Amino acid sequence: LERNNNMKEENINIHLLGLASICSAKNNDVRFYLKGVCIKPIDTGGVAIIATDGHRCVFYFDPEGFVENEIIISTTEGDGKDFFREAKKAPKLFDREPLVVMHDKEGWLNTFNKTTGQRFTLKAIDGNFPNTNRLFTGLNHLVPEMSNKDFTGSFSISSTYLKDLKGLIPKSKTMPKKLDGFTVVCGPTPEKAVTFYNVDYKFIVMIMPLNVEKEKVSQLPDWAVDMLGYGLEEVELEEVENL
Repeated sequence: LERNNNMKEENINIHLLGLASICSAKNNDVRFYLKGVCIKPIDTGGVAIIATDGHRCVFYFDPEGFVENEIIISTTEGDGKDFFREAKKAPKLFDREPLVVMHDKEGWLNTFNKTTGQRFTLKAIDGNFPNTNRLFTGLNHLVPEMSNKDFTGSFSISSTYLKDLKGLIPKSKTMPKKLDGFTVVCGPTPEKAVTFYNVDYKFIVMIMPLNVEKEKVSQLPDWAVDMLGYGLEEVELEEVENL
């Protein structure tokens, strides 16, 4: 692509864009600004790649990425569907394949994969992305003894969202499989988002708990007590102390 005075060049990790789109809103959602992936510049360098459907939100850190201003790339308009479907797959040559982005005045993004040369015409959404910073309780959010030290009770998470967690892990030729796990931190109250994060892959997923009657999750139901206690004899306190 040739660059002129009406266009500027930026670059973003293609694979992370694709994975983030898993958490974006679906086609039938009326909130058009959620049917895309948001890229935000970070003051200290790099970009945050964010997507949410209103029930869960994913954040990826691309330390080598650069955008001058925040943009939301549509997952449905232009070549969006084809691009994001391909972007979810493992990088073809290197762990980081950069998408070079060039803007025009009509809100279209002329992009190409700098590694493979593939070109895509994408659309920038003209809208305001939600303030995802409100999901966090402060700098100590991921430190359980600080952020949720008063938490009591339990929470329920959608099995669909739990299933999707593994698919959100970036595919890498260099990272060992043993790192394919998550640290889980509950929110300050049972109604707040539950955080799953992976330090090695530099991403965070936040999922809102299901709205379940408190009585159903506050304690083990009778059938569970019967099942777990079946066939076990009660142990006297002094016997425990002698173990």
